[in-house]
Amino acid sequence: MSAKSFHTLSRLGERARMAFPIHPHMLRHACGYALANAGHDTRALQAWLGHRNIQHTVKAKSEVLLAGGIAWSDGAFTDR
Repeated sequence: MSAKSFHTLSRLGERARMAFPIHPHMLRHACGYALANAGHDTRALQAWLGHRNIQHTVKAKSEVLLAGGIAWSDGAFTDR
């Protein structure tokens, strides 16, 4: 991402009166969160996010889903 894009994103966060600074990596997290909540396969998430180790994806996905009120274990989604 260029410095200009980074600055633009930061300014948009300020204009939206976000309570915290906005940075480009948040877009990556938001995308991963949305894909995990939509029930996408862990291997697909791994490829999309560029994780070399599947355990990074498994950990992130389980944390996201548990925080969102959805339990995920052994590849199965269940409402909490």
